[in-house]
Order: sequence, then C-alpha cells, then structure tokens
Amino acid sequence: MDRGEGLGIKLEEQGAHRPTTNPNPSKFAQKVGGSEVCPRCSKAVYAAEKVVGAGQAWHKSCFRCAKCGKGLESTTLADKDGEIYCKGGCRKTVRAFW
Repeated sequence: MDRGEGLGIKLEEQGAHRPTTNPNPSKFAQKVGGSEVCPRCSKAVYAAEKVVGAGQAWHKSCFRCAKCGKGLESTTLADKDGEIYCKGGCRKTVRAFW
C-alpha cells in the first residue's frame, strides 16, 4: 500500500487516547458537560428522569414529600431548607419551624 512516502508525506505515530478537559469551568459548562445532582439521594439526574422543583433537579422517584412520602408536582409543593413538602397538610405541620 502506498503511504505517500514518495511525495514526502510522513505518518505520525498515534499517541494514547486522552479525554479532553473542559477549559471553561463556568457553572453553565459544568451543567452541560455533566449532570445535575439530586438533593434527596445525591446521585446524578439525567434528562429522562429529571423533575424540576424548588429550583433544583430531582429524580422522579425522589420528588416526594419529606414528611409523608406523597408524590409531588411542581405546583403542589412547598420547600424549606432544601427539602420539599406537601403544600397542604404536611406543610402546615412543618410550618411551626418556618
């Protein structure tokens, strides 16, 4: 096989593969390059399982009231100190701490 040596072309040896590093350490670049962390279980949250509430990304399975465990929606929650609660009953009982 002709490798172009007659034309003065030199082949370079391939070095070991190294992953590229992100030269931009901004918060936006970190979110795009990686994934967000669920405040309940501290594991990565990917788009397919992401629910946003109280300004944070949660797993669908973690998006539950901290007191009673009821599944929540962004419109049915109240948040306090990084935790989420039912807007109705549980919020009222936890309200004494607010």
